[in-house]
Amino acid sequence: MSRSKKKEANLVSFKVLLTRDNRLVTEFSMLPESEVDNLFKNNTENQIIKSILQLGKSKLSNLHNLFESELSVLNDWVFKQPKQHRRMLLRTKH
Repeated sequence: MSRSKKKEANLVSFKVLLTRDNRLVTEFSMLPESEVDNLFKNNTENQIIKSILQLGKSKLSNLHNLFESELSVLNDWVFKQPKQHRRMLLRTKH
């Protein structure tokens, strides 16, 4: 089976994740703006992608910082609870 070219690319993403050790974390990632010209050859397309990256950075970085701060407090509180209460709080099965 031959590998086909990817039909999509992740330019900007923001996630809230639950880790294996039941901590809530955020992930904010972006295509580095310096890579745009190497990956895309059309100048008009490059400018649009760079605009999307700048907008994503300006809007999502603040959201990421807010979530990161709030989730840190929540994680600290949850992990101070007795283990049996943590399971109920996080609704996980062990």
